[in-house]
Amino acid sequence: MKQIKLFFLLFLLTILPLNAYPWGMKGHYIAGEITDKYLTARAKKKIEKIFSNATVAQMSVWGDFMRSDNTFKDKDKWHYTNIEEGISKDIFEQVVTGREQGENVYRVGWLIQQLKNNPKDTVSLKLLIHLVQDLHCPMHLARPTDRGGNSVQITWFGQKTNLHSLWDSFLIDSQQMSYSEYSNFIYRTTAPKIPLTQYKEGMEIEWAWEIYQITEQIYRDVAKIDRHYEYIFQYKETWEKCLAEAGVHLAAILNFLYK
Repeated sequence: MKQIKLFFLLFLLTILPLNAYPWGMKGHYIAGEITDKYLTARAKKKIEKIFSNATVAQMSVWGDFMRSDNTFKDKDKWHYTNIEEGISKDIFEQVVTGREQGENVYRVGWLIQQLKNNPKDTVSLKLLIHLVQDLHCPMHLARPTDRGGNSVQITWFGQKTNLHSLWDSFLIDSQQMSYSEYSNFIYRTTAPKIPLTQYKEGMEIEWAWEIYQITEQIYRDVAKIDRHYEYIFQYKETWEKCLAEAGVHLAAILNFLYK
């Protein structure tokens, strides 16, 4: 019996994403649901055919689950970009366009090129969906000195956690909605303010720069986290805008690739 319980525990640890992963499952599903709403009929049909009728939302968390497979171990760094604080836009662009330093942002552009050449590359499509969502999570453009906020210890409503996990999951969970309820709320209230423009090469760099500005503000406001409700009130529109942009920007890319 003890062996069965141990096996079950190890199984759970294998399949469940860690707290350090971006957005948490709910955030990824929310962004994916928003993307699905902005896909053209043609793009939607092509993508669902590649995924055997699964939707973008349903495939949004594959990029985290695959990290339990050692075959994909070399792709762990694709989920984030380490950025020092207070750098200029010119330096920022140099970092995020470099293969070694700018992993997440660089790989988004790289995967787009891969899919232009082979639109039916299922693995690349799954990774692209997930990594575009990662790009819009502020703590995935965070500082290497604290492991993207993972080493910044905080207490959230009596629970010890860290800055990264706060922005992954805790803020989203504070709204106490299912991912479908929350995605519909953001789709109706926030997403309409974000224009669905045609994707052009390099747009992901501009998106990342905007997220980096948010990340810098988050670090400046760490001391405010103890005032939990005030912090939620201050940042609610921010994280909802990030989720909305993740959905709308991904839709722009997929409509471009599968037009």
